[in-house]
Amino acid sequence: MSLFGKILLVFNLLAAGGFTYLAMQDYYGEKGKGNGRQNINAAGLRHLLVLNGIPVEGPANFPGDGVTAFVVDGPGGVPTTTASKKLLDAYFQGLGAGSNDPNTLFVATAVPNQLAEVARVKARIEEILSKAENPAAKIALLKGWLLYQVETFPQRVEIFALAEPNKEDPENNNKVRAKTPDELAKDVEELQRRLMARIDAVIAAPKSLEASITTPLTDGDLAGAATDEEKAKLVQDRLAKIQESRVVPLDATERTRKLAHLLVHLSPEAAWQKRVLAVVGVRGYLKAVQSQARALAEMSIQIEHYLDADQRDYFAQINGRPGTSDTGEHRGLRQEAEEKTLIANRMSELKAKWVDQAIKEADLLSQRTTQLKELTDQLTKVKTQVDAMLARQSTIEAGLFEIQREVAITLDEVYQFEKELAERERKLASGGK
Repeated sequence: MSLFGKILLVFNLLAAGGFTYLAMQDYYGEKGKGNGRQNINAAGLRHLLVLNGIPVEGPANFPGDGVTAFVVDGPGGVPTTTASKKLLDAYFQGLGAGSNDPNTLFVATAVPNQLAEVARVKARIEEILSKAENPAAKIALLKGWLLYQVETFPQRVEIFALAEPNKEDPENNNKVRAKTPDELAKDVEELQRRLMARIDAVIAAPKSLEASITTPLTDGDLAGAATDEEKAKLVQDRLAKIQESRVVPLDATERTRKLAHLLVHLSPEAAWQKRVLAVVGVRGYLKAVQSQARALAEMSIQIEHYLDADQRDYFAQINGRPGTSDTGEHRGLRQEAEEKTLIANRMSELKAKWVDQAIKEADLLSQRTTQLKELTDQLTKVKTQVDAMLARQSTIEAGLFEIQREVAITLDEVYQFEKELAERERKLASGGK
């Protein structure tokens, strides 16, 4: 044998020894610590759990042997068909400590699949709501669970309207008032219905859309409605069905997406987010976050459009807008405000003028009142004096009357004496006859 052949023989022997050592390590593990291939499979399975999460479907609880179905391609292309409860317990225990919040959704216990986690969360939510002290507390909880779920701006507005403690009263010029206990109870019922509809839609098997939802309303559908109110109710019912259909998954892929979206956006709590990441996996978690980020970006654009339109309308109201040839230019609030300001200033000047005039008239009236009082006092004094003089005059007149009466009587007596004297003189003149 040549030197080169001897060298190749030695190299082959060394390679055979190396392969033998690696095979023993693969079979027995490091220093006899368990099965090496099993350790590698467990490490690979944990890696797949981190990436893809636990299985979507399966039994609600772990079977009696503690082994649940988990079909994935393992290391070296060897398929893995099951996962032990011990492995999943260790996987969930590695999430760390929970939260001190009594209303937290987080637990460190393992679940066999994602649907089992959704069922657990549903039971936990119902338990928390049953312990809430009043409708306001329930509304606060439901708002927190629902607010990040919505994917359109109108839905977000509806959630805020249902969660508000006040509302506009259309019967009182849309003035804001506090909601009544009955209205709060109805809002709690509606918020809970919306949340449970999302949860139940994920738990239930996917189903296709109903024909009544995909078919537009026709005049024939509205022919049975006798009044406009009934027609409006039919339209509202159709819109409600369309809204509810949006949360129902159409296939297994959409079901997985909606399940991840539901769990990720139930609560922003850090401990809960770690558990959701472990349940749905990094890939499902990122897809849910990215999808909602796009939805929030669209909401932001819608809000900007609404604000821009509202701003344009505001400035149009302030500055006015061109009208038609018939109506001319519509006056803006600024022009109306300027005109009303001029009118108000003019009225203020007139008011000040008339106030001054009223003050002067009041002063003059006061002077005239004082003068009238003085004249009245003088008149009263003169009247008193005149009354006294009249009384005195009456007394004098009565005395004069008595004197005149006595004079008259005296004159009568004088006239009688004169008559008798004349009679005697006549008798004397006739010689005593």
